[in-house]
Amino acid sequence: MASGSSIEWTESTWNPVTGCTRISAGCAHCYAERMARRLQAMGQPNYRNGFKVTCHHDRIDDLRGVPAAVRFLSLEPLLGPLPNLDLGGIGWVIVGGESGPGARPMEADWAADIRDQCLAANVPFFFKQWGGVQKKKAGRLLDRRTWDQMPQSTKGDDHGKAHTA
Repeated sequence: MASGSSIEWTESTWNPVTGCTRISAGCAHCYAERMARRLQAMGQPNYRNGFKVTCHHDRIDDLRGVPAAVRFLSLEPLLGPLPNLDLGGIGWVIVGGESGPGARPMEADWAADIRDQCLAANVPFFFKQWGGVQKKKAGRLLDRRTWDQMPQSTKGDDHGKAHTA
């Protein structure tokens, strides 16, 4: 697990696989899921697990089956609209645009729709950035305000910060 992350909403990250997609029955007990279960068994009940989703939400059901105190969605870079998200069993949603050279634009309506879905489902919403080549200049305001909602902290956790897997 890496510590000292520059990501605003976490202190550490762990990413054993990039681009993981369940493609066969052999994926049923993947390394990331085994690690999440092991952390819980070792007495880390506040472990938080999240999936990155960019434009299709067919993987979200997989996240619901992973044991974690908080399951969250990292919808970044948001590359298209995500209407009708099923936020059942999801405890936090993070949205952000793509940054760096060649960054694809994120539409304001896409981010606002996800925010509205979160508000309707009572799920904390965190708007990370608009993105772009100069992401700091683009800022973090969505509808003229910042959205820094975090999941409810539980006793003994790490101040509401999450660990990505």
